[in-house]
Amino acid sequence: MLFNSKITPIWILAVPRSGSSFLVDFLNRTNLFNPKFREFNLDLEKKEQILFNLPKYIKLQRIFFEFKGFCDYDDKNKILKKYPNIKFIITQRKNIYEQTVSTYFAEYSKKWSINNKKELEKYKKLVIPYNEKELIRLFKRNYDHINCWDNFVQNTNYIKVNYEEITNNHYVFFKKICNFINLKVEIDKNINKISLIKLKRKETDEYVEKLKKIIES
Repeated sequence: MLFNSKITPIWILAVPRSGSSFLVDFLNRTNLFNPKFREFNLDLEKKEQILFNLPKYIKLQRIFFEFKGFCDYDDKNKILKKYPNIKFIITQRKNIYEQTVSTYFAEYSKKWSINNKKELEKYKKLVIPYNEKELIRLFKRNYDHINCWDNFVQNTNYIKVNYEEITNNHYVFFKKICNFINLKVEIDKNINKISLIKLKRKETDEYVEKLKKIIES
């Protein structure tokens, strides 16, 4: 049962492999967002299109802000001027090494999500070689993106959540989100029965440890 539809503008500021797409899907399923949340698509849109007509509800990856000529300060002020009550949700991952390896696997395989066990088995059989140079590059990029989002939301109304919260207890996580954005919606406790297909591979722990040793050495 849904109760209200007066919701402040909300932007989800994501880094790769942080559960942000799952969050977007949940929010859209409430049918309380008009227009619905959408994800910025680098292949279909340009940064200028978003900044010219600022959406109320959107999920952005940090790469959106990496176009030539972009200024965090100026464009942040433009957003806040139009939506002074905007709320930001940052999605991250507690373990940046696991996030980096997960991103590496996704970019190599072109698989960002999998919807069935047959596809999952095929994915797990795919050979993904260890590439130290690429993993270090992705680690630095992820690290920069996390810091950039942290700086971007200073002096704004924001909440920071992580992938582990989502996967550990869906109900508690979404309750936290709903409280933050003042979304009056009943959350079925059976939501915890929803099984997320995790793309962890047999090499994950090995690659995580190798990367960690390199970065911390």
